[in-house]
Amino acid sequence: MRRFYFIRHGTTEWNELKKMQGRRDSGLTAAGLAATHRLARQLAGLRVDVCYASPLGRARQTAGILFGDRGVPIRLLDELAELSFGELEGASLDDFARRHPTAFHALWHWAPGYDPSAFHGESFPSAARRAQDALRQMSATPEGAAIAVVSHGMMLKLIFDVVRGRGPERFWEEPVPGNGEVTEVLMDQDLRALAFSRLALPEDPGDP
Repeated sequence: MRRFYFIRHGTTEWNELKKMQGRRDSGLTAAGLAATHRLARQLAGLRVDVCYASPLGRARQTAGILFGDRGVPIRLLDELAELSFGELEGASLDDFARRHPTAFHALWHWAPGYDPSAFHGESFPSAARRAQDALRQMSATPEGAAIAVVSHGMMLKLIFDVVRGRGPERFWEEPVPGNGEVTEVLMDQDLRALAFSRLALPEDPGDP
C-alpha cells in the first residue's frame, strides 16, 4: 500500500480574478502565500518521503514552500499539469460563458458533454489518460511510501475519479478541491483507493 497526500496549489491572482488558468500561470497572492506557509507548518510533523508536483509555476512554488526546507525530494511530472483550456486561458469565466456557452455549461455541469475543440482545449478523456500515466509513474515509489502530490483542481478531480473507478458522468458529484486543501488517499498496488478523505489538519503552531 501507499499513502498519498494530494494538495491543490495555493490561491493565485487569476483564482481571485476568476480567470481560466490551465497551462498558463499567475503568481500566488499574498493571502495564498500566507496560507501555504501556514499549511507547511501544519504538515511539518507529517511523514512525506517524496513530493511529485506539476511543473507549472503555481504548483512548483507551493511544493517548494511545503517541502523544500524539509529535504523532501520534489519531482516534477508533466502529467500533473492542469487541464488545458487552449485559447481561453487568461479569459474571464464570464467571457468563456459568453463565447462558448455550451462548452462552458458542460465543463461545470456535465463532463461527458464537454467539447473544447472550438478553442483548442484538452478533452476530459485526454486529461484522464494523463492522470493514469501520472499514477503509474508515482507507483514506482517503494511500497509503504508516503507521497505528496501538488497539482491543480481539475487534474486532482480526474485523479480522484480514476482511483475510485468513476466515469465522467460522476465528475461533478463533488466540488473542485479548494486551494491548499489536502486529500489523503490510501491505495493498493493496483492504484485503487482503499480509503479516501480530506486530511484533518492540526492547529497552526505558528498561531499566537
